[in-house]
Amino acid sequence: MRYIFILIIVFLLFPKSSFAFLDQKSIYDQAIRNAKNKCSYLKSYYTKEVVNELDKANYTRKKYSTRLKLLYNALAETEKILTNKLANIEPALDINEQYKAVVFLDPGHGGKDTGATVPPCLWDRNQIALAESDITFAIAKIIQFNLAKKGYAVILSRDSITDGPSLFTRSALCRAINPDLSISIHLNSTQYAYPVYDVPETAMPEINYSRVFVWSPGSNDLLLPFYLDIHNEIVSSYSRERSLDLAQITALSLKKYLGVDFYLPEDKLMALANLKKLRSELQYKNTVASSKTQYAKVSENIVPAEVSELNKKISKKYNNQVKNLSGIDGKDLHMVREMPSVPSILVEPIFISNPAEQRLLKDSDRINQIAKAIEQAIIEYLEKYKE
Repeated sequence: MRYIFILIIVFLLFPKSSFAFLDQKSIYDQAIRNAKNKCSYLKSYYTKEVVNELDKANYTRKKYSTRLKLLYNALAETEKILTNKLANIEPALDINEQYKAVVFLDPGHGGKDTGATVPPCLWDRNQIALAESDITFAIAKIIQFNLAKKGYAVILSRDSITDGPSLFTRSALCRAINPDLSISIHLNSTQYAYPVYDVPETAMPEINYSRVFVWSPGSNDLLLPFYLDIHNEIVSSYSRERSLDLAQITALSLKKYLGVDFYLPEDKLMALANLKKLRSELQYKNTVASSKTQYAKVSENIVPAEVSELNKKISKKYNNQVKNLSGIDGKDLHMVREMPSVPSILVEPIFISNPAEQRLLKDSDRINQIAKAIEQAIIEYLEKYKE
């Protein structure tokens, strides 16, 4: 497969020894301490009584106790990952070298989770021509190599194609490292690129645009106590302004290097609207409505008015901040939510479901172009906020 060939080239060009730096040890040592301290803090603060009170007051089906279990497991896994990274550090070449900044990159998906694939929805990797997880990893490795040459430390959330850490582990690792910025790398895809019911006109494969995401919660999201904790940490750390700035710099860089716009043109939007209507009509004719489990929605009358109003106010502020920013969306995504004090974005440079992009990914320098766009955005952002 061509994607395997691309990744082999990446590893041949960027051998492991290229990534050995002087103060990796200090970064990992401190990160391990941070993870241990975070675990100790959670256990000392969130006693059974405190958790029970929080769960009584969150007005949702989700439980704080469940979140804490996920956090504890993620912190334990983070310590293992960091200890392994520490054990594999190679001797430094220059004992006087100091990093300009520390960058955290999260190549989306990984391991058994391939993300979007071409052809779509396949489990047999031998039949997959392109897998989002492999491409995002190749992009991250290229960025890591190029930024390392410029004096930046770049730490990945996973170190191989076969690694597939959970989202909570990825975010716990980022928090422990406490980098200058975090970027989660993904590729977009759309169901509308492929026909349904064997009707060719139900497909619109040419859909393609770039998108950068920052955190923007809905008002009901904020009914969970930990969302308000996250909001308060964002406010106290002033990270929101920097996340928005990083998002704007990255969006413009993607457009410059990839030649992909932020939105579909008007005629494509109209065609997509008609396509959705056609699909809806076909679905109505070809299927019988089936009953699905319905979870009770949050009832407004059980939420105190002051809580509801506060949450709506906070949510509106977050969403207003991105409303008029080209190429940037606000969304409740894990990797832009769970590191509150770290400027964090998630990027989707292109649609892997677009046939033209598929050809470019297999036959051209597209992976390097995406890496270059993100790399230049990182450098521009870090230079702007250089101490």
